Amino acid sequence: MPKKTLRSSVSEENENLSQPMVLRGSNLDQFASTQNLGLIERATAFGMNTAAMYGLKNADLELKAPLAILLRLYGAFPETLPRMWTPSFTEFILLVQKAEPGFKEYSAGPLLGIDKNSIYRIRNEGFDVCKESTKILVTTIYKLLKEDLSNWSVIKDAVQVEASSRGLDPEQIWKKGKWKNPTTEAQKGDGSEEAKKPTSTRKIRKVAVTNSDGGHSITKPIVWKN
Repeated sequence: MPKKTLRSSVSEENENLSQPMVLRGSNLDQFASTQNLGLIERATAFGMNTAAMYGLKNADLELKAPLAILLRLYGAFPETLPRMWTPSFTEFILLVQKAEPGFKEYSAGPLLGIDKNSIYRIRNEGFDVCKESTKILVTTIYKLLKEDLSNWSVIKDAVQVEASSRGLDPEQIWKKGKWKNPTTEAQKGDGSEEAKKPTSTRKIRKVAVTNSDGGHSITKPIVWKN
């Protein structure tokens, strides 16, 4: 049986990871892109936050040895990459309906903090179309219900408390499925020029100051910071 090597283990598109060359931020970003890693998957796989990864990429900095070795091994064994798992929509909704018989499919939208109309696309295309935080919420709810269906009352209460915090009817959120408060939105869009002005963190007032050499009055700005 031939001996396995790094070169024989990496795919052609990631061949550079098997070469004796210094790996940089651009190599990390290229690999993450070829593996279709989301932001959270990247952070988990490489042990750094988004800002740090963008810093490596934008400046194309040299990777430190531990990260470079890890990247080379991911190239050889991509199946070891931590992936964010989410259930299918059918698996998810059937489990929720097991906890609450009669739960409507469209109410899965409010359950996940999104409008109910969004759920139709998710039903057809799966949770991959959702943002990272929504996918984590899906997995968390699914795991909680898998462990104990009685956790549903806490999950449902969390949704309704959030609705109340936004000035929405906690009982109607499941039917109306809208997370924007129409009253608040109307106030934002009332056409008031005052409402449109950005709030400044600096206040400037001009005062007259006497010049010491000629006694002439000049105007200088005095700035206060909040």
